Amino acid sequence: MSLETWGVVLGVTTAAGLLLMLSRIVAMRRADLSVRVLPYIQDLAQVRRVDVPGKSTGATRGVFGPTLRSAAEGVERVLGGAASVERRLQRAGIEK
Repeated sequence: MSLETWGVVLGVTTAAGLLLMLSRIVAMRRADLSVRVLPYIQDLAQVRRVDVPGKSTGATRGVFGPTLRSAAEGVERVLGGAASVERRLQRAGIEK
């Protein structure tokens, strides 16, 4: 293959990769249907949209949920839990 052919192949490959990355970024930024529709429906509660690049799915929660939950309970036992944090916040004069 000639040098020009290699240039064309590399250029097309680079352009395709950038196009795929751009389309994924646009898809990730698109608002959920509930967020787009909710402003027009007055009698429903507002849904807070969380911008997290990798939203956890049911499978992720199922695999890592029990481990993370037990780790959180261990940290809570060591640090004193929510009641201890509440007391420290009150002593510091900080509102929740």
